[in-house]
Amino acid sequence: MCIRDRIYTSSSGTTGIAIDGLGVIHIVARNPYYGPQYITRDGDGWHTDNKYIEVGDDNENTGYYIDIDVDSLNRPQLSYNNQNSDSLSYARLEQDTWIIRTVDATSACVGEYTSIEVHSNGKPHISYYDCANTSLKYAVLTGALPSVEYNVFIPLIVKGN
Repeated sequence: MCIRDRIYTSSSGTTGIAIDGLGVIHIVARNPYYGPQYITRDGDGWHTDNKYIEVGDDNENTGYYIDIDVDSLNRPQLSYNNQNSDSLSYARLEQDTWIIRTVDATSACVGEYTSIEVHSNGKPHISYYDCANTSLKYAVLTGALPSVEYNVFIPLIVKGN
């Protein structure tokens, strides 16, 4: 089944896909007009609830290098570049609300080529590139889950100049 009428992306973005424990397909992409876009497919078909992830006043410059994984509770978790704030951002869907946090905002072009993997303990691990410092970086959420309200990510340089 073609879903081009449901999701639009351009060469300025990427897509990500994950399948949860119930077999539900989760897809994210960067829509050049609306920013990060999220859809799912289960046995009943395609769903576009929470389709656009509201990240601020100017969604057009967000969602670059987007990636997705799901945790053991089948919640989608995203990492992506936010060019509005020159940062790497993280988002997790809690019921009907996207909880969004800044992971790293240490340089003008941090958060490229991001990849997210959720550990069995529910904590997201994110690798990404900092082009200003030509560094590969890694961040993991600290503190207790499920709340990310007061937790922080600790970015580490894996390989740099």
